[in-house]
Amino acid sequence: SDQDARSARTPRAAVHSSTPPSSPGSMATRRAALCAALWARAAGTPLPEGCSAAGDCELGDESALLQAKLVSSSALQRDAFEETVYCCPGCAATCRGNQCCPGTAASTWLTYPCPEAVSGWNACQTHNPHAAPVVPLPPSPPAHPVMPTAAPPTAPPPTHAPVVNTCGCDCSWLAHGQDDCRKNVCADRCRVANGIRETVYCANNWAWGPNRNHQPENVYEGGLLKCNCQWMSANQGLGDDCVGGCSPNDCAFKCRQANPLGTCLAQ
Repeated sequence: SDQDARSARTPRAAVHSSTPPSSPGSMATRRAALCAALWARAAGTPLPEGCSAAGDCELGDESALLQAKLVSSSALQRDAFEETVYCCPGCAATCRGNQCCPGTAASTWLTYPCPEAVSGWNACQTHNPHAAPVVPLPPSPPAHPVMPTAAPPTAPPPTHAPVVNTCGCDCSWLAHGQDDCRKNVCADRCRVANGIRETVYCANNWAWGPNRNHQPENVYEGGLLKCNCQWMSANQGLGDDCVGGCSPNDCAFKCRQANPLGTCLAQ
């Protein structure tokens, strides 16, 4: 019929596939991305964005090519500085950089990082059992050793000469250099006999000092010189030490009696 003839003369609409045919350039780009992904997985570098470890990449042509070049360039640069080493002493397996070595008996057959891997990197099943143990460094000695401070020596207690008694006078009250400011003949003699020649200051504005006899009187008996007492003027009038001459028959005793205001006074 006329309608059938018109239908036969009208060309049918072209049926298009939902999947565009792959061009040679697109396939080459995907192969480059796949190669970069596999290389990144083997070298221990991060995979390009959009790529899985199996090499499947969902990338545009230009993006895939760019990332493939970057990954390849990074791997090549690192490869130039990394050295192929054996995974362990006596092992036949080798590795380079951030790679996992095949398991050994020491690692209970689990993979472990290559000895040349970056410190801290470990994408393997266990740590490297062949790595040398980390020995902590000994503590550094102080710049200036602190020397123990010795205690200052303790000064010995002052020593005092034994107290000298004189002519029936007990001078023990002068022990340890203590003067209680007594005022009598024995007190004067005790001070002089024990070497006290300087002024002693006491309470109530009283001070003691030895009497000096610069012009002593001699002792005469029957008009004749019995005892020469000039020895008392020695040592600037302090020639009498009040120690000896305690007997009434001694000239020292008689001289003191003749000079009652002398150093040792008179009894």
